[in-house]
Amino acid sequence: MYRKKFHEDPLFINNSTLRDNKTFAASVSYVNNNDVIHNMGIKSDCSFHSLEGCHVSNPALTACLGHALALFLKELVINRKWFDVNTINCKIQSLKLKGSDSGNRPAMLKQDMSIIKGHAVQNWTFLRLLPILIGEYVLDIEDDVWQANLLLRHLTE
Repeated sequence: MYRKKFHEDPLFINNSTLRDNKTFAASVSYVNNNDVIHNMGIKSDCSFHSLEGCHVSNPALTACLGHALALFLKELVINRKWFDVNTINCKIQSLKLKGSDSGNRPAMLKQDMSIIKGHAVQNWTFLRLLPILIGEYVLDIEDDVWQANLLLRHLTE
């Protein structure tokens, strides 16, 4: 969108630039067949696409991210006992965010961690900052759950 168009109609959405399954697949194909790192922000296909309703073009992806984070954290808190919910909530509260992150503070976690609440950008900020928040408590950096979390972080960059 050009500046002039934005000033004329700031709520305009150019549907031709919105990502859908077809444009996503085209970008993945382009990245795979050319010597480029990304195309239109797409670096690679996503293994989460095998889950029903979890596709980057699907607005429900926000819920998928919240559910995936909740599953990872439940495993690390309940089964591995590396830290507890109160510890991570204290870390979230003490975050000193600046710039674009300042309005996107992750939501506090519920004790049952059934889902990570928050807007898409809050959950994405949480995912990006998770290694900083709990990295010191990770007892095994090769742990499968921890590695899956890092992979999800990489895929959403």
